[in-house]
Amino acid sequence: MKTNIPLTMTENEEKTHQECNTCNLCKCILISGEKVRDHNHLTGKFRQTLCSKCNLELQQPKFVPVYFHNLSNYDSHILITELGYDTESMSVIPNSEEKFISLLFIFIWCTNNTRKRTCR
Repeated sequence: MKTNIPLTMTENEEKTHQECNTCNLCKCILISGEKVRDHNHLTGKFRQTLCSKCNLELQQPKFVPVYFHNLSNYDSHILITELGYDTESMSVIPNSEEKFISLLFIFIWCTNNTRKRTCR
């Protein structure tokens, strides 16, 4: 999950970056020292020009979301039975003693796809 392929830019992308005077997210005016090249850490491709503050706020999620249709009922019992031995790497949001809203195992976040989705 901590992959960071180095940035690769075409001449056209470099020109676009040099000509950009405002952050693409917050629209602040960029001072030369604050201009940052945002890139995809998995592919190394240039995405946009940002201020350093916005670039630092755009972090890769540290988990992989996995949606289950029936997590609160039957599916969670199977997962806990098989993965529940290592309790230090597991975090649970319970709905009751038997039903769970969300499970987090190391970097895999399991949630029920029928519940209202919220950002984490």
